[in-house]
Amino acid sequence: MTETTSIQLLENFANKKGIKHYSSSKRKDHLLVTGDRFLATKYVVFDFNEVKKDLYFIFYDSFSPKAYTSKSYCGFFLKIADCKHEIKIIKRDWFDMFSIKKRYKTGFDSIDKKVSIFTNSKETNPTFVNSKTITEFLQVAKTVMPLELITIHNSQSVIPELVGNDFVAIQTNKWILNLKELDAFLTKGAEFMKKL
Repeated sequence: MTETTSIQLLENFANKKGIKHYSSSKRKDHLLVTGDRFLATKYVVFDFNEVKKDLYFIFYDSFSPKAYTSKSYCGFFLKIADCKHEIKIIKRDWFDMFSIKKRYKTGFDSIDKKVSIFTNSKETNPTFVNSKTITEFLQVAKTVMPLELITIHNSQSVIPELVGNDFVAIQTNKWILNLKELDAFLTKGAEFMKKL
């Protein structure tokens, strides 16, 4: 009996749910870059264009033993017209007071007491940083932790849907392979992203 890989598990899940998808295991146009010859990358893309145009749920994982680096995430990515300021919003925790990064303060206790906002800009996009959006984001965060709401300017990803575009995303730093948890995140996350 053969063991099911994480990509096969996700592809089977997508097939059962009727979600259009593809994975790096199906792509034939991988580029070999000599500087990154020891970089192992895998991803799965769920197409949620039926929910909202340019909405994708992406699982991504890369590992480079040569550079001792790795990066994993999964989450919803929604293409936006223009991202002037990159932001990262996470649920506030007691140890955030020890963070070296400077938190952005909105001046509204209803936001500042619930989330930590990090940005290099002196202003944020009110579409994403407002009481209603933050409350809804925190509801989605109850399904999977840790979760972050981010904006990305000119994405440099290897995933074709992301390359060179601006995005708003809700993502976690792991692959969600528990199918019940994944189903809950897909349902609540899609509802949240549809409202943006």
